[in-house]
Amino acid sequence: MGWYMVKCKKLFRKRREQGLTLIEASMVLALSAVVVAGVMLYYQSASDNNRLQSALGELGSIQTAVQTLYAGQSDYTNLSNVVLKGNSSIPPSMQDATTGDLKNPWNGAVTVAVDAVKTNYDVTFEGIPVGACAAFASQQLGSQMVSISVNGATTPSTTPLSPSDAQTACNTGAAANGLAKIEWVLK
Repeated sequence: MGWYMVKCKKLFRKRREQGLTLIEASMVLALSAVVVAGVMLYYQSASDNNRLQSALGELGSIQTAVQTLYAGQSDYTNLSNVVLKGNSSIPPSMQDATTGDLKNPWNGAVTVAVDAVKTNYDVTFEGIPVGACAAFASQQLGSQMVSISVNGATTPSTTPLSPSDAQTACNTGAAANGLAKIEWVLK
């Protein structure tokens, strides 16, 4: 009986040396898939957060550029994208390399225009993914903010939208492709 046990052990050892079983290989593949999915989810989240932070920085750059350019003026006469394009306060990353148009981190258009009375100006970001829209629309822009419009629904307020109100506005009027538009009126 002892020789049988020795033979079984040798056979088992030989079998183990041949490679992985199908079950072992599928477990390794499943574990690898879970790890890759986790890494991709983390990367997507970090990328979205980076774009949001870039957009906030760009909005701040626009505010700074306008305030600097019009510091000694009584109103915002002739304020437009053309006036801002040559300003060093506007990051080069905001300007399309071929057209020179202003764009946001999601490659949507950025428009700066003056209102009819010329005492306020509008900054519009288009093509914002709905997932980033609420976080962007609920940011505090300081005492310069007169109102905010998300997908055409204007909220006259000097305070930002609450996250829940911003999410509702972003989802309500979003385009069919899931993109939103935010317009700030600033003074």
